[in-house]
Amino acid sequence: MKNVQEWVNDKPVLLALNSLEWVYLAPEIYKYLCSLSEEEKENKIKEKFPLPAINEWIAMYENPSVISTLIGILANMNQLMGMLVCLCVPNEKDANIMEIKKQALKTPNELKANDKTKDIKDNYWLKLNKARLDSMDAEISDIDDDIKDKFQDLLKSPIFIYTVRVLIPSILLYQRNPQDLFREAKNGKLDSLAKLLVIDKEILRDEIIFGLYKAAAQKNSKVDYNMLTKAFKQTPADQLSLKKVKIAVARFILDISNLMGHHFSTNEIRDLYDKIEKDRQSDDGAIDEDGTYDSADSFYRAVVKRHPGYDFLLPKVSDKIF
Repeated sequence: MKNVQEWVNDKPVLLALNSLEWVYLAPEIYKYLCSLSEEEKENKIKEKFPLPAINEWIAMYENPSVISTLIGILANMNQLMGMLVCLCVPNEKDANIMEIKKQALKTPNELKANDKTKDIKDNYWLKLNKARLDSMDAEISDIDDDIKDKFQDLLKSPIFIYTVRVLIPSILLYQRNPQDLFREAKNGKLDSLAKLLVIDKEILRDEIIFGLYKAAAQKNSKVDYNMLTKAFKQTPADQLSLKKVKIAVARFILDISNLMGHHFSTNEIRDLYDKIEKDRQSDDGAIDEDGTYDSADSFYRAVVKRHPGYDFLLPKVSDKIF
């Protein structure tokens, strides 16, 4: 992972590791969304991880603690997330917590230059940086082919299924919290209902939602009914591509970097995609050809000019990071 390490070295370590995590996961997010859109008889994921009972499923849309609960689960599964939660909810007995927070804004190069933190084992962030890059190297090298096995219990939980089938697609497609769309739909806002139908057909099993859908069919307005029926026939994969997922991830990283006071340029984010590809192929001449744009200017326009950003999500992220 020498190319990725090179990218991380001169960036604030907390921001760099989070950015790396999202860029690394972007292709997997897209593959998962595509697999969810397969025909029912061919969809092995839906067969392996079926939806919970409908009342439990609808409850996900009405549970305000879904995101915080999800973060708690991830903290137990992922070393980076665990460290973030530790920093967000510090133990008052830990006299070093303020120093650890300060170090989160320093680069690995700066941390190594500090006499007190030259030894990796004595520094939270250098240790975390090394552990994550080592594990990522193992995943890229296929050393651990069964790496997903340890997540089986998580994958079967309603909150995880809701996250990958509803929350992530809603954020990527609409930059909206699906719980807000659900509330608006139940209040009669049909364009919000249409957005949700692209993602989740099961919401029609909610009595109020089904009543609105049925009423639209009985009205004289063909526009509303056509909008809903078209949405019902679509899937997230119909509106997404790997390129769009990578642009959405890039914009999220850009917004988070602004939030943390270290503005990434779009060129820096684009470079991270290339660095990962170089390490993936063990070829320093490789570039990410799957999703990034053909020029720095077109990538900038896609990320900054055409993507609306994540204003709705940033306050929640801020609460968890700071």
